[in-house]
Amino acid sequence: MAKEKPKKYNTFLQLYGPSWVDAGSFTGMAKYISYAATLGIDTIWISGILKSPWDDRGYDVSDFCAIDPRYGTMEDFRAFIDIVHGYGMKVIIDFIPCHSSIQHPWFKEHKEYYCWSDTDLPGFKNLFDGGSAWERCVEYGKYFLHLFHKNQASFNVFPNNSAKPDPDLVCHLKGIVAFWLNFGVDGFRIDAIQAANVDLNRSSMSFEDLLFGKRAIDFINAIFPSKESHPLLVAEIFDPTFGEIINYYSENTAIDFFDNIMLKQSTIEKPSEYPSNLQKSAAHKKTIISLESHDSGRFNYSCFGPIWGVYKALLAKPKAFCFFQGEELGLENPTMSDQEMAQLDAQFAMQYQRLIAAGGDNQQAIEEARRKSRAYNRESANRILKAYDDRDEATIRNLDLVKLCLAAWRS
Repeated sequence: MAKEKPKKYNTFLQLYGPSWVDAGSFTGMAKYISYAATLGIDTIWISGILKSPWDDRGYDVSDFCAIDPRYGTMEDFRAFIDIVHGYGMKVIIDFIPCHSSIQHPWFKEHKEYYCWSDTDLPGFKNLFDGGSAWERCVEYGKYFLHLFHKNQASFNVFPNNSAKPDPDLVCHLKGIVAFWLNFGVDGFRIDAIQAANVDLNRSSMSFEDLLFGKRAIDFINAIFPSKESHPLLVAEIFDPTFGEIINYYSENTAIDFFDNIMLKQSTIEKPSEYPSNLQKSAAHKKTIISLESHDSGRFNYSCFGPIWGVYKALLAKPKAFCFFQGEELGLENPTMSDQEMAQLDAQFAMQYQRLIAAGGDNQQAIEEARRKSRAYNRESANRILKAYDDRDEATIRNLDLVKLCLAAWRS
């Protein structure tokens, strides 16, 4: 008897957990899943749901093996997984292997897992606001490294410049992977994998220094050693070359797909270059094309109008496509004050606070921070459910057009 060919998973939907806290949490997400199933979604990526103090809205994890109580219980999440599986879809969650919240027990019990310095090394800049990547810990009298939010301590993946990643840290991370696979999830979206490329022996470190690096590859392969039998793996990657860096990682890891955050950012920074960037990305066999996410503004409405961006993206015939919640409805960016954006978006909050504290004539810089803010998609999911429940003429038209686009893409 011929072996059944495994199902190809290439149509993803991201649910950003914090948006659903006031929309029924897992109950509201489950209702949305029943709507989204009509699009033929293969995989649900649910992000920001692990236990966290929410300094970075769920990406600063304080317990890698627990659901944040804001969403409900572990049993509630298990029931949600069962619902998704009932529609024949897979569930992947965020796996964050390069840092944790400073409220994680490891920060006290395993200080050796983190990067420490006796001084604030001026050459190291964080990626959120360009300020120092070092924060002083009063309790220890030393500075810890944070590539992102000041309360997200970076792991010292290669201590003492060792050739292999820390075996104890890897063992703990593999245990987290096993826990969630046993729980019922089908795979992981690996967050910020290039953060493993940090080298404390350098005198300085910039964004560009993290792009290429064998360290990140060795780290991934230590956690997911098998290329033949492994969970579904999607990795966030920063690739401004739109192919060269993704190829470098694709050839050396078991990762199934890469989500290039630079494709989304190019629509904000250099929209004229987006069409060619889209073509380069779509041509790659392991790139997921995604126009919107929790890290970007609503693409379709601001750039082309409702669902036109989906049409253009699918016309490029990518190997995989990821919708962000509500994208199929043609939702536009909500209007938010600086205070609302600062509450929802840690990167904007850090930039805004630093600029305000600097004083002087910085209105141009503040306006630039507003323009680039990633807060726009992190609004309440209530309006998504309302749009489906009301089904006005525009919603029906957008959904029908998206279904036609997907049918043409799959043909």
